[in-house]
Amino acid sequence: MKRKLSLLMALMMVVALLPMSSFAASKASVSTQTVAADSSIRLDLVVEKDGALDFTTGGVFEIALGDNAEWATNANVIVTDQGGNTVTTVTPRGSKVLEITVPDPAPTQFNIGVNVQFNNAEGEQKVQVRNVNANVTNQTLTYAVVSGTGNIVVRALESEKTITRTSNAASVFEIREIDVDAFTGNTATLTLPRNFTWEAGTKVEKVVGTSTTNVTPVGFEGEETLTFNLTQNSSVVERFIVTPVVRPGRDANTGNVDVRVRISGTTEFIDIAEYKDYEVVAKVDKVQEIIGGHREDRANQVRVTLEGTGTESFLSNREISFKVTNGEVALRGAVVGGTAQEITLATADVEHFEDEFFVKPNAGVEKITLDLVLFGKFNAGGKDLELTVEGAGVEEQTIKLADILAPATVTVEKATDVILGLQNQMAPEITIVETEGAALREGIYWIDFPSQSVSGIRILDVDVEVESGDIDVDVDYDNANGRIILEVEGESRTASTIVIKDVKITLDRTVAFGPLNARLAYREDWTEAGTAKTSTREIQKDIPFLNVVTEIQDARKLTTVFSIDSVTYTVGTETRTLDAAPYISNNRTMLPIGTVAQLAGATVNYSPSSRTAVFTKDNLVVSMNLDTNILLVNGSPVAMDAKPEIVNSRAFVPVVYVAQAFGIQNGTDIVYDAATRTVTMFPNAQ
Repeated sequence: MKRKLSLLMALMMVVALLPMSSFAASKASVSTQTVAADSSIRLDLVVEKDGALDFTTGGVFEIALGDNAEWATNANVIVTDQGGNTVTTVTPRGSKVLEITVPDPAPTQFNIGVNVQFNNAEGEQKVQVRNVNANVTNQTLTYAVVSGTGNIVVRALESEKTITRTSNAASVFEIREIDVDAFTGNTATLTLPRNFTWEAGTKVEKVVGTSTTNVTPVGFEGEETLTFNLTQNSSVVERFIVTPVVRPGRDANTGNVDVRVRISGTTEFIDIAEYKDYEVVAKVDKVQEIIGGHREDRANQVRVTLEGTGTESFLSNREISFKVTNGEVALRGAVVGGTAQEITLATADVEHFEDEFFVKPNAGVEKITLDLVLFGKFNAGGKDLELTVEGAGVEEQTIKLADILAPATVTVEKATDVILGLQNQMAPEITIVETEGAALREGIYWIDFPSQSVSGIRILDVDVEVESGDIDVDVDYDNANGRIILEVEGESRTASTIVIKDVKITLDRTVAFGPLNARLAYREDWTEAGTAKTSTREIQKDIPFLNVVTEIQDARKLTTVFSIDSVTYTVGTETRTLDAAPYISNNRTMLPIGTVAQLAGATVNYSPSSRTAVFTKDNLVVSMNLDTNILLVNGSPVAMDAKPEIVNSRAFVPVVYVAQAFGIQNGTDIVYDAATRTVTMFPNAQ
C-alpha cells in the first residue's frame, strides 16, 4: 500500500509539472493598442476552442479588466460566435467583469467587443480570461500600452539611435491624438536638452489616414526649441511624425537625449538618441568553437573589426590595447583603413601567441580589421575566449571570440578508500573521453596528485585500454614524481575513450588523511631563444580519486554506503549484506536496530515485551519505545518526526536521530543523496 501511494503521489507531481498548454481547451488573442492615460478604446477579444475538448454548454467564463480601467458608460457589449451570430447570455458583473454563458449548441469561438475607459492608467493594460466551469483556459493578455497623458500619445517609431559630433540622425517618433479634436487649437513645442540644437534635415509630417503632408516648423534651425501648429481635421484622428536631426554642442552631456513635448499644458518626454563623443564598435565575424591547448591550428581564426562613426572616432598616435582572457591570439594580419589612407601591416609570426598586443592608428582612421589565430588554455574548457579592447578613443568593451572545449573529460566512477602503509591497494579506474577526434595530440600526458608530497605515493602497477575509438596510447608510471604517464603515440580520427585500470598503489604516512584528488596534465615543449623548455599544462583538476584512511588498525574507519531497498552495502571497497533492507518512511531512512548500533559504535538491548530499545556507549544512554516518537538521551526527551516500526518481525529505527544522539552530524558525517537513493556515512562519523 505504501508503494502504491508513493506511485500515485509521483504521478500527481508529474502531472502538476506539465505545462498547462498540454491540456489547453481554448486560446485567446487580442490586438495591442497604444493609448493615453485617460483615453477610451474598443477592446476586441477572441476566445476560440483549441484541442479536442468542447466548451461546456451552460458553463460560464469571465472577462476581467485590471486597475485604472473599466467598462465605458456606453460599453456597447457585443459577443458573437464563429458565424457572426449574437450570443445574448452576457451579464456585466460590476464595472470590470463580464460573465459569458456558453449557449446550446456550444460554439467553437467567441468574438467579444466592448468599450473600455482608462483613468490615469500607466504602462501595460491587461485583460484576464477566467474559467468558472466552461472548459476555458485561464489567460492574461496585454491589450493596451499607455504612452502619454490625456488624449495625446507620444511614442518612438524605431529603436534608439546613437549620435556623435558627426552623425546626427536621431530616432523617429510620433505625436498622436487618441480622440478626434484632441489637437484643436493647439501648438506643439519640442525642446532639446541644453547644448543640443535642431538642424536642417529635421522633418515634420502630418498623417491623416493614408495622406501625408509636410509641416513647416517655426524658426527652429540652430535652436533648442522647435514649434509647429497642430492643424485640425475634426472628422478623423490625426498624427504628426517627427524625423529629428540634432547636433550636440561642445559642452553637451553624453548619454540619453530626451525631447520635452509640450501641448496645451500637457508635457511628455521621449528619448530619441544616445549621445557619445565618438563611438567605436568591436565585432567578430564568427564565434568559433576551439579545443583548449590546440596552439597550432590555423583553422581557429576569426576576423575582428573596430568600426567608428567618422574620421574622428579614433584618437591618432595613441595605442589601442587588446587583452585576451582564457587564452592567447596570434596576429596574422591587420588592415587600418580610413578616408585619408589605407595601411596594411606586415603579417605577424603566426606561431607567436600573446595575451596582449597594441595597435596605434593614424589620423583619419574609420575602421581597423584584424585577423587573429586563436588559442584556448588547456584548463579553460567550458569557458569563453574573450578579447577586451580600449584606448585611443575606444570605450572599453569585451567581445567573445570562441567557446573553449576541453580536449578530454576525466571521470572516476567512485573514489576508493585506501589505508596508509598498506601495500598493493587497488585504486579506481580512470576514464578519459576525448571531446572530438585528435583532441588529445601526440605527446606526454599524466595523472598526478599536485596537493600531496610525491615521495609518499608509490604506483606499483597500471594498465590501459582503448574502450572506443582509434587513438594509439601507452601507459607507464613515474614514482619519482608520483605520476601515471600516458603517452599518445598516434592521434585519433574519431573521439576515443581511454580507461586506465588495474592501478595498484601504496601510500606512506607522509600523505595527509582525507580526499586525494588527481589531475590530468600535459607536458608542453617549446624553444625560446634557442633554449629547449618544458612546462606542465593543466587540463583538468580536482578529480576525486582516493579517500585516505590514517592507520591500518583503523581499517574499519572506511566510508559506508547503504542503498535504499537493497540488502547489499559497501564498507570501503568491500561489499557486505544486511539481513533486512533499509527503506524510507515519513522522509526518514529506516535501518535495523542492530545495524544502527554498529554504526554508532554502541551496544543495544531490545525488550520485545516493553517494545523498548536501549543503546549504550561510554556514559551515554539512548532509549526509545517503538510506540512513541520520543527519543530519550540520558533521560532528556528529543521529539522525532518518524516513529520506529516493525517490518517482517524486525525493528527499524530512524537512523538520523540515533546517529545525532551519539554526535554524528546529519548532512556532514552522514548524508542522504536523493538522486542515487543512498546513505553515506563518512569516516569522521565513526
